[in-house]
Amino acid sequence: MPVEAEQKAQVDPDESWSEPERWAWAEIRAGKIADFHARLSELDPNEPEGWDQTRKLSQAFLETILVREPFKGAVPRQGVHIVGAWFEEPIDLVNAQIVPQLWLDHCRFESPVDFSGATFSSDLSFDGSTITGKLKMNGLQVDGDLVMRDGARFAEVVLVGARVGDQLVMGGSTFTGKLNMNGLKVDGSLFMDDGARFAEVDLGSAKVGGHLAMHGSTFTGTLDMNGLKLDGSLFMSDGARFAKVVLVGARVEGQLAMVGSTFTGTLDMGSLQVDGILLMTDGARFAEVRLVSARVGDQLSMGGSTFTGKLDMESLEVGSTLFMRDATFERTIDMVFASIGSNLDLRGASLGSPEPGGSTVLDLTGTNVKSELMLGMSAARQTLWKPNSRLTLRNTRIGAMRDHEDAWPDRLELDGFTYERLGGLGSKDPENDMGRRPVEWLSKKWLERDPTHSPQPFRQLADVLRAAGHTTKANAILYEGRVRERKVSFQKRASGKWFERPAIAKWLGLGLLNWTIGHGLGARYFRVLYWVAGLTAIGTLVLATSGATADKTTFWMAACSFDQLLPLIELKKVYGEFVQNEITGFGEVYFYLHKIMGYVLGSFLVAGLGGLTQR
Repeated sequence: MPVEAEQKAQVDPDESWSEPERWAWAEIRAGKIADFHARLSELDPNEPEGWDQTRKLSQAFLETILVREPFKGAVPRQGVHIVGAWFEEPIDLVNAQIVPQLWLDHCRFESPVDFSGATFSSDLSFDGSTITGKLKMNGLQVDGDLVMRDGARFAEVVLVGARVGDQLVMGGSTFTGKLNMNGLKVDGSLFMDDGARFAEVDLGSAKVGGHLAMHGSTFTGTLDMNGLKLDGSLFMSDGARFAKVVLVGARVEGQLAMVGSTFTGTLDMGSLQVDGILLMTDGARFAEVRLVSARVGDQLSMGGSTFTGKLDMESLEVGSTLFMRDATFERTIDMVFASIGSNLDLRGASLGSPEPGGSTVLDLTGTNVKSELMLGMSAARQTLWKPNSRLTLRNTRIGAMRDHEDAWPDRLELDGFTYERLGGLGSKDPENDMGRRPVEWLSKKWLERDPTHSPQPFRQLADVLRAAGHTTKANAILYEGRVRERKVSFQKRASGKWFERPAIAKWLGLGLLNWTIGHGLGARYFRVLYWVAGLTAIGTLVLATSGATADKTTFWMAACSFDQLLPLIELKKVYGEFVQNEITGFGEVYFYLHKIMGYVLGSFLVAGLGGLTQR
């Protein structure tokens, strides 16, 4: 036997120790596990029955072998590994310096345990143990692993300002009181998974060098991760259940996964930063969710999940695509001033309140979608809107639209909505190309779903159609916009607001523009020819019945009438002199009106050619 081992083996137990303590020391100094379960029988640490003097260890015994010489020096390199012991009195190792690893597994502690400020150069384990009192480990330093897994049960636990050099493992355990890990630093990963159960948890300002795993676990109280810094990924998936969750100002350098889990309280991710992907998919259920001013470096996916409360994503920034397809949204979605680096995919999503008369609004005011707004590809993959739902696209900017004819809600707000093209950027399906749909659909079933009556949506659509080579259709859309403006003015006048001069003037002005030159749009300019022909014919008839043209031919009278109709242009001076000198009475009055109509027609024609009537 080596000299060092022989010296350690020669340290005899203290005379004050009980028989179980003497036996445990003999096992420990021999490099073995002091396993009371193997010596006596296996007991459940969570049940008080059976725990008696035969397996009882004292505070003094534990302190002696860990921090006092010669016992401390006699502990072999395997450390202290105790299984199935009973600690009835409080354990106090405050500020202790403990070199060997300490494993207190499947033990029962019936009083508080205080390791505050203690330093462990290796591992510390409470694997499978039950601590019925408060476990204080604030300021704890563990260079190895801190293990609290395998069905262990704890009441209140304090790890404020603690540091773990490797992993902190709590998988499969139960924490019935508050778990306070505020300011905790874990150089490796933090495992709170494998069906573990927690009440209130405070991870505020904690720093984790690896991953944070909560797979399949349950959190019945508030989970506060405000200001959490995580170098790896955060996993909150696989059927995990959460009440209120706070991730305000947290930073996750990997991905954040909430796949298939349930959040019954508010999920507050305001100002959250996720460098990778944020997954909220595969049947996950959420109540109120806040992503205000959050930033996701890659994709944000909500596919197939259900949101029963408000989804607030104001000023959200997503580096790639935001997938909301095949998800259900029962309350308002606020995406005001959001920025989407690629696509906003709403194909197959269902939006609407389950309550009769309830309303749901998707508000994209000021949102910028760099590529496509996707509302459908077919009848089976289109966005579904329940009654009273509304899509607000006020001042929204997108690259292109991919939709289906029935993928729009009954109410739209389109004022300021701008886009570069119709149809998906990579789509060649005519059914999904809005530019190929008839003017009737574009105007009546899309643009006129906006009750604000703004002319901007008509102009925007016309510009995009014209850029795509659909000039005739673009003019038709502008014409429909003018018709709608006049209809709105008439509705104001008909509603009893007779003395609103702007409404009356607009109604009359738009009517004259339409009747004379068709608002100066496309072939409708030729309407002015009908007016010219008609007024020339009337003027000819007035001359023929005046009694002063008995010696004049019909052609001469028609030319005279046409000459008087032309503003600022004189074909022959004799026509004007004749009307001025020879025509009196009714004929004289008529030709005053005749000239006025000529000025009106000429003014409208010039304005139309100059594009002024289209503004």
